[in-house]
Amino acid sequence: MRPRCVLTDLAAIATVGLLLSATILAPSGKDGTLSRTGRRDAVRAVWAAGVWALLAAVQLFFLLALVLGVSLMDAFTPAVVSTYANEIDSTRALLVMSILALVVAVGAVTPATTGASGSWLAVAVAAAALPGLAGHSSSLGDHELAITANVTHMVSAVLWVGGTACADCARLQAGPSYGARRPTFSQRSPSRHSSFSSRPAIWRTPTPRLDGLDQFFSTGYGT
Repeated sequence: MRPRCVLTDLAAIATVGLLLSATILAPSGKDGTLSRTGRRDAVRAVWAAGVWALLAAVQLFFLLALVLGVSLMDAFTPAVVSTYANEIDSTRALLVMSILALVVAVGAVTPATTGASGSWLAVAVAAAALPGLAGHSSSLGDHELAITANVTHMVSAVLWVGGTACADCARLQAGPSYGARRPTFSQRSPSRHSSFSSRPAIWRTPTPRLDGLDQFFSTGYGT
């Protein structure tokens, strides 16, 4: 299960990073027109989003088979998908993620300005954050706090890792002439770094899953 999750995450990071590059990191023309470099990154983002949509769909079917205890072939049947895919939090998140990634793959083909590509970047970031909404049961303590922590972590991670990866790729391609993207990214990255690594300590502990301090000593989450 984990290799498929990792591949899906990598495709999401690539999509977000490439759209971030097209929107912010790459030089833009007059009135926010995408440059040749930005346009190239946008086209690459289209391909990455298509792969992302496919991998999320594949992961959905494997997760359905695992949760329901049925064979993979049974999980592919329309009856199972239509009945259960939208009833399980994790599969519903993957379903919406796959749809949004497909929308990005189709929509990001046409943008000619940084504003338009920025809109698709926002959709891609929202899609990447969806698993965070299904990562904590509403029956557990401080559900809203845990959900906020999960989503904040995912949004910050895809922006930071995707942006850094694209900046590094640009440096390798440009060689000694490189100099435009990394300073631009470094000026905007402190907020991403702050959100990703300096969140309140309570968000990075089991505390949001506990109903009271006594459970910190008497339950598996605490001990």
